[in-house]
Amino acid sequence: MSIAIGLPALVADLNALRVLGPGHPGRVVVQRGGTALTLDPAGAYQAVGSDMPRFQGAAQRLLVEEARTNALRNPRGAYAGTAGFPTANPPDYWYTYTSPGVTISFVATGSEDGIPYVDADIVATSGAYGCRVVFEGNSQVVCAPGQVWTSSFFMRLLAGSVGNVSFTHRVMERAANGTFIASTDIGANAPTAAPLTTQRARATRAIGDPSAARIVNGVDFNASSAFSARLRFGLPQLELGGVATSPMLPAAGSFGPASRAADLAVWAPPGGFGGSGTAVIRAMLPAAAPFSASQGLLQIDDGGDANRLLIRNTSGSATVHGVADSGGSTLAALSGGNMTAGTPFRAALAWAPGELAFCMNGGAVQSAAISTPAGLSRLLVGHGSSALTRAANGEVELIDFRPARLPNAMLQALSAAA
Repeated sequence: MSIAIGLPALVADLNALRVLGPGHPGRVVVQRGGTALTLDPAGAYQAVGSDMPRFQGAAQRLLVEEARTNALRNPRGAYAGTAGFPTANPPDYWYTYTSPGVTISFVATGSEDGIPYVDADIVATSGAYGCRVVFEGNSQVVCAPGQVWTSSFFMRLLAGSVGNVSFTHRVMERAANGTFIASTDIGANAPTAAPLTTQRARATRAIGDPSAARIVNGVDFNASSAFSARLRFGLPQLELGGVATSPMLPAAGSFGPASRAADLAVWAPPGGFGGSGTAVIRAMLPAAAPFSASQGLLQIDDGGDANRLLIRNTSGSATVHGVADSGGSTLAALSGGNMTAGTPFRAALAWAPGELAFCMNGGAVQSAAISTPAGLSRLLVGHGSSALTRAANGEVELIDFRPARLPNAMLQALSAAA
């Protein structure tokens, strides 16, 4: 639903128009082709239908993500036929490797809080041990030099002990025939008995070798003494992009890559935004922007990227900038400081004829002399590009708008509010 409200009649007293937030009256129109997953207030994954907003978790912030594909064929950990538990055979398209003295046996499949899983007993009896679970074939997923890929999976301890086990999340470059070239190896937290949805491992790799043509992900277990444990593996994902996004699953009973369309959240007030205004945003980003792309939080534009005002987490950093572009050239990029991944923050962007101002979390107001970009007519929530390729891949809690450039002291107060 969209509500038509003329800006001049909104708030002569400078009270805010809440564009997005708890109890907002549907000013933001959300479009997305197809369903997508989100965490409900109880912490379980639920499917959300086409063109419906995804309000995530207990905070119920709006989740905004770019289009992605999970390249793995079997993130459900499923078996095409009857598994016949217990079995040494891993789920279809998964692979296991063990050193002498180690056995791995798959014992059950199911679903926990919306995450399909497979349970496995891993037992090591003597000596030094190693075991690897890989979520796809070595020559299946095509990659290219210069690309950035992100791997993720969920893992939970159901029984036994892993106190003497080290876990390594591996993202491996391989040649077209599957031959190993190089890998990113990141120590993963040892799984605990906590809910599966709270235990997601993430690792990112930039493809660097010119001969790399395939990519595969998995997890290693290494120990110097005997151990026995039952582990739950859930929803592995391998996606082209610099941060992990919400899980993507093929239809139950199907095997193959699964895709999710981009979230497009827009507010286009009648008459546009005029020559002066102040926008305040509260958001949370799960990770700092990768080197491959900035993470947009809010963009006010003319329908494209040439003329716009923008709040973004700039690529390769945790820094949040307020930006003005006109005619395709950047007029100003004002730093508000660094955000902390996983922690909500506020920022205020204000403009008036001849000026742009920006601050974050109540910090010093930065300003620059500019000519305000022309034709500002719409606000994109959680994006920094009209192509939807610079998404927040995070959560936006609220956006307030005032059709006036507020004084610096008010910008600081509004960006410092809880």
